[in-house]
Amino acid sequence: MARFSFGIFDATTDTYLAGQEIEIASSLAGTVIASTSPPATGAIVISPAGVGLYYCDDLPSGNYWIYVNGVLQSELAGVPWDDGDVASHIVATTAHGSNGDILGEDDVDGTTIEFGTSLNIVALGVDTAQLASDAVTAPKIASDAVTTAKIIADAVTTVKVADLNVTGAKLAVAVAGDGLKKDASANLEIEVSTVAEELDLAINSAGQLKLLKSLSSTTYLSELKTLGQNLSIIDNRLRQLQEQSSAENGSYQSILFSQHSSYQTPNANIATPLVTVAELAYKTVYVGAHIKTPEMRQLVFYGNVNIDANYGMMKLSAGALSQESDQIVVTSPTSLAIYLDISSLPNWTLFDVLLQANVSNVADTMEVDGSTIIARAFTTSLAGETSYENPNPVE
Repeated sequence: MARFSFGIFDATTDTYLAGQEIEIASSLAGTVIASTSPPATGAIVISPAGVGLYYCDDLPSGNYWIYVNGVLQSELAGVPWDDGDVASHIVATTAHGSNGDILGEDDVDGTTIEFGTSLNIVALGVDTAQLASDAVTAPKIASDAVTTAKIIADAVTTVKVADLNVTGAKLAVAVAGDGLKKDASANLEIEVSTVAEELDLAINSAGQLKLLKSLSSTTYLSELKTLGQNLSIIDNRLRQLQEQSSAENGSYQSILFSQHSSYQTPNANIATPLVTVAELAYKTVYVGAHIKTPEMRQLVFYGNVNIDANYGMMKLSAGALSQESDQIVVTSPTSLAIYLDISSLPNWTLFDVLLQANVSNVADTMEVDGSTIIARAFTTSLAGETSYENPNPVE
């Protein structure tokens, strides 16, 4: 039981008043429950607790009116008192208090909130209706708690997938389709036939698709050339056979110009160069007039050249066509070839063939120790070009 206590003081002097006759009634002018001078046997005694302070024990719960010297104290009218027995009110089946402001067991639905040994939320009792919109935040979701069944169909869009985050293992085998397959790491790769009669493509060491070329003859075609270059060679050869006016062993090659120097002894250096050039402008070292026949498709200059310092250059011309060499910097005789495509020149017309050379410094000397210019029907090419320079030529 709780102790009911209160103080009485003078409203004018603000001093506590001792020795007052106090009565506690159950209602306005009702039965006296407690008094400083109990009127009947069994009434609760109100005892002084100091100057102007009073208390009584065992006052049951209820609403009370307090009288001082027989006069009702308006500020102490209808004072609610539950005697501190909160637990007994909570377990009661109905609410207590004049306004029903204390919960009783019947005041909870038992579905969301229940009474046990204390007031509790029912297990699994919080439903969607009890949650506010957007109330469940990311920190409230346990790790690995969202299952596939909780994700709506087609809900994962492109923007929800991080860049570079879809691996080969996440792709179904059916994604590969014709011409593709999954490798040992489940990544997509090109599928190449393993049938011997179908081996035209393969994958190189860098993981790139390559064309297989295994040629039994290297007279015209080469495994080192691209497919386009080999096809160009085939086309030139077929065109040569079609246009050739005089088939001589199935090929045409004509030497237009040839000069060679002599050696002092079989193993000595070349004694006297054929051509010595020390001019900045191109110096013509050979010129000849020739008739263009259908067999003439490419002119080639072959020679041994060297320069004592800096650099020099050579140029092969036929009519309005010409091909210039790169800078010649070798100081000992080195082979050089210049290829000039003349297939665009009109047939049966006269044109001049010129071989020219120059140096970058008048103090330098470039020497040509031997040279040959030929016209031929078959055309060679490097990097897809039919007019080009080729140091140390090998065809």
